Amino acid sequence: MNVRKPVDYSTMYRELTAILAQNLPQMEEIYAIGKGISQRPEKGTAVAAAKFLQANFPDRTGFSPRNVRRMRDFYKVYENDEPLLRLAMKIGWTLNVVIMEAELTRAQRISCLQRAGIENLSKKKLLEIILNDAFEEEAIDERGEICYNITNSSERNAEQAVPPPKQYEKRTCGDMCHCSSRNGALNMELFPKQPQAILDELTTLENMMPSYRAELINVSKFIRNKIWGKIDDNVLLGILTVCNTVFSFKIEAFGQEFEFISDYVVAFANAIKNHSSLDIYGEFLTFLKGLWNGQFKTAVLKQWRQMNPLCQSEFTEDELYDKSLLQIMDDFWGTLTPESEKAFLHPLKAYPKLVRGRKHQWTKAEDLAAPSLEAIEKYHILNRWTPPGKRYLYLVDANDPSQSPEKICMEEMRITDPALDVTIADFTVCSEALENKVLDLDYDDVSEEEIVLQHEFCRAVETGQIIQELNAGTVASKSRIKKQIRKHRTETQNFATIYCGRLFLKQICSAIFTPLDSKEDTDDMLKEKCYKSFHLLAEWCEGKGISGIRYPSTRMKLINERGSNLVLFDADSAKATETSFRVRRIFK
Repeated sequence: MNVRKPVDYSTMYRELTAILAQNLPQMEEIYAIGKGISQRPEKGTAVAAAKFLQANFPDRTGFSPRNVRRMRDFYKVYENDEPLLRLAMKIGWTLNVVIMEAELTRAQRISCLQRAGIENLSKKKLLEIILNDAFEEEAIDERGEICYNITNSSERNAEQAVPPPKQYEKRTCGDMCHCSSRNGALNMELFPKQPQAILDELTTLENMMPSYRAELINVSKFIRNKIWGKIDDNVLLGILTVCNTVFSFKIEAFGQEFEFISDYVVAFANAIKNHSSLDIYGEFLTFLKGLWNGQFKTAVLKQWRQMNPLCQSEFTEDELYDKSLLQIMDDFWGTLTPESEKAFLHPLKAYPKLVRGRKHQWTKAEDLAAPSLEAIEKYHILNRWTPPGKRYLYLVDANDPSQSPEKICMEEMRITDPALDVTIADFTVCSEALENKVLDLDYDDVSEEEIVLQHEFCRAVETGQIIQELNAGTVASKSRIKKQIRKHRTETQNFATIYCGRLFLKQICSAIFTPLDSKEDTDDMLKEKCYKSFHLLAEWCEGKGISGIRYPSTRMKLINERGSNLVLFDADSAKATETSFRVRRIFK
């Protein structure tokens, strides 16, 4: 078996360090780096150089493997073409990459280099020139020009004849597409139909931002499943190559940002719309919405862990958000009026059917009450919402006829023995607690679309009321219309607050209410770590005068069914009804 020997790059590393220590102008530095890499014969030289530069110069950007390969290519393109090198040295790196990776003749390259330098072209304008074949092919006036050569001092002093210009070897279609826009369609005749080139571009896309690789893979999958094979391969390859090129410029200039993925999807969708007959723009928007929802969920989960003192060591200071999730909840709560609160807080009397279970057979109401503090301490009882030193009552919401409350009880208690008796009882809220408020955090039965539709319906109703009021009076003058709208200002604000609040809580609940895995469910230390943020949220609710929380059953999610639970912060605010006691066994 052949074993690849480790390569000694120490000499190259010293050369790269010396180059960066000189603080050369951008293009001189890039040319020098490219030359140093090109002098090595090993295939992995550019990647090794990129890793070295990233590790040893963390304050510098632009040293991704892709960009370092470009530096090497830049040197190779111009090493024997001094007149073009002089022009390339007069413009920035971003424009040079566009010109270098476009499939241009030497005359076209001259035109682009000259115009970029003289007209101070933007990247967008330069791409338009290339895409539209808008070249002004002029010869370079080489008279009186001094040879521009980035070499060591002895080479600079040597009088050498400038070799004849080397014709730029055309690159593969995977590097940059040559396309022109004629009669609204892309002219892609120079592209061979190479599925491998498309795969290469998709792989490039997937690896552009390591911090968001999962999201970029989803973009790649969408393109593979929804677009590839439905439009001409050449058109798809051209769009992919241009979008990847522009996308890489943004990343190199500004770093890794999720918003760039959104920009990429929108740009790609517009290109497909403009250069093919495929009608898929709506699916693009739906896909983009899913990406943003996923990003929001990721952010919520990150904030959820950051507010947990047992998880804060996982984050650096730079990774911490400016506001904790509880501070954001404070901001949201501060916008609520007594009227808009009703959309989120419900009195306990709104839940007349509540049940609770306990293993084995029991006959007295106190037997099914919440455990005492002594029992919690003795048996190390850990629950989702109960902070240390407190005693909460957990109940199943039995008011939805589509749910099976007894089954929910069994699942919540992790009953697996078919021979085990379980006592189930109905609970009645004490009269003094009927008006206590419960925060509804169960949004599993409502979609974002339904929240939007309900908001639009409320707005339509309000608009209808205003029109009806205007029709009932005199002529609807401008001032009278404004007065009528101001009359409904509070109502309008309530609608807006409810709409935003429901979307906000929907996203939070979708992120945090997930079942524990088997290890977390059996390991007390892991369970405590998972539950700590819930304890803090429960204490926040108590501080706001809230008496309990309604939330989805994560145990029922494990069997793909719905269930709703209540936790009451006053464990004695509801009592078991002894006449309702019944003994059940696990559902088969």
